[in-house]
Amino acid sequence: MLGDILKITDKVFDRLVPDKVKAEKIKNQFKTTFLELAIRENESLRNFFLQYEGRADQVPRFILMMRALIRPFFTWLFGLLGAFWVIGQAFGFINKEMPAALGMWVSIVLGFWFGSRWYEKLKGKS
Repeated sequence: MLGDILKITDKVFDRLVPDKVKAEKIKNQFKTTFLELAIRENESLRNFFLQYEGRADQVPRFILMMRALIRPFFTWLFGLLGAFWVIGQAFGFINKEMPAALGMWVSIVLGFWFGSRWYEKLKGKS
């Protein structure tokens, strides 16, 4: 992304500054300043996260375990509920439509793991 921004600004400076030597000087100055600011911003964001969430060695082990297990827990919970519902409909022991909230959560989980491919196939089925 940063490289794309620098390419665009190179073109802008080439068009705005007719003198090639001066344009190169301005481009180099801009690149230096821009990259310094990007590095500073990255460090600032990292420090914010460390202050907000804490360092891993300072966070209680229980919280670390909860953070590590949250995605797998919801994946299994809604994945199994969704699969149970679909299989139940296929074999006839569930004859209701899947509740909208459950369908939404199953879609979120499947979308997380399979991304746009799953949604494209879903659109093709409808």
